[in-house]
Amino acid sequence: MNLQHNLTKYAELIVRVGLNVQPGDNILLRLDVNGLPLAREIAKKAYVLGVHHIHPVFSDDVLTLARYQLAEDAAFDSLPGFMTDFTEAAYQNNFHVLSLVAPNPELLKDADPNAYPEEVRSYLPIGANVANAIAQDGPFYEANATDILDQFNRWLAE
Repeated sequence: MNLQHNLTKYAELIVRVGLNVQPGDNILLRLDVNGLPLAREIAKKAYVLGVHHIHPVFSDDVLTLARYQLAEDAAFDSLPGFMTDFTEAAYQNNFHVLSLVAPNPELLKDADPNAYPEEVRSYLPIGANVANAIAQDGPFYEANATDILDQFNRWLAE
């Protein structure tokens, strides 16, 4: 089997089983350059199944590194409000969130972890607000892990 064939099979597995998309659903797709080939296949499969919107959010190690190396300290004091609003709105509008990001773990090895505490704290309200919304909505879809694993194994065998 070639890589393209495997990407296509994996994309279908992600969309049908992992995300369990239904007609009219939406997807927030976080990706980097490494995930782009798979993201393209996921989009094709998802649109065929009736997904209305796929919103890609792209990240890049070179851009991240440049920010940490070159941006002034004030750039890390807070997170723009629209970013928290966006994340909360995606959840409130029932977007499936899929992350195809494989950041380089060595990328910021030389960065001082204490140099940017405000940026870390600025992300906390996002998590808290989304967690509260989840708690109010009740339990998430609870898939049977055995069924998912069986389906995955069948698809791999094809």
